[in-house]
Amino acid sequence: MKRHSAIFRELLLIGLAILIVTALAGCERPATATSWRPIETSQNLETRQALATQEDAYRTLPAPTPTLALPFPTPESLPDSLPKSVKGYELYSWQSGHDWNFTLITGTNRAKAFDEIIAPGNSIGGDGFVKFSVTGIAEIEKLVALLPANEQVFWSGMDLGDQVPSGTVYLTFPPQNVIEELVKFCADHQVQLQLLKEP
Repeated sequence: MKRHSAIFRELLLIGLAILIVTALAGCERPATATSWRPIETSQNLETRQALATQEDAYRTLPAPTPTLALPFPTPESLPDSLPKSVKGYELYSWQSGHDWNFTLITGTNRAKAFDEIIAPGNSIGGDGFVKFSVTGIAEIEKLVALLPANEQVFWSGMDLGDQVPSGTVYLTFPPQNVIEELVKFCADHQVQLQLLKEP
């Protein structure tokens, strides 16, 4: 009887180990290279799908890219306030030349493509979906000031430092003094800004 009990315990431990390994293998994050992929040409801004075939995007660094036709124009008219979002807002930033550009967009469950984030154009849909792309810290502060009190904003990007050639356009963060200015501005306007940096 004791021998059967010992065998049962061993089988149970082996089964548990297999279950853990299988569960961990299933937790691998799907490819999200499209959210961070650099612009390859200013004319080629088609939506890229996050497919397994793009796994090499994680192993290769972005290539230098031409400058987009920026800065973004300041929106001619802004609403008195932006709608409350159930999933908060997402903030993205990237550099083009000497300019820092920002997109503030409604948070959703779906991943947003790189070209969708950096595309010019501003809109507030009837369903409350918001997307504004602006150039400069002063312009993004105007938008933040329109957010409801206690709204959450998730600022995403990558910090590739000196790993990419000069002129590469990708979603990243401006210099620390600009980050600190926007963090303070958000706090002053009761907006909860959270930086989500990817190494």
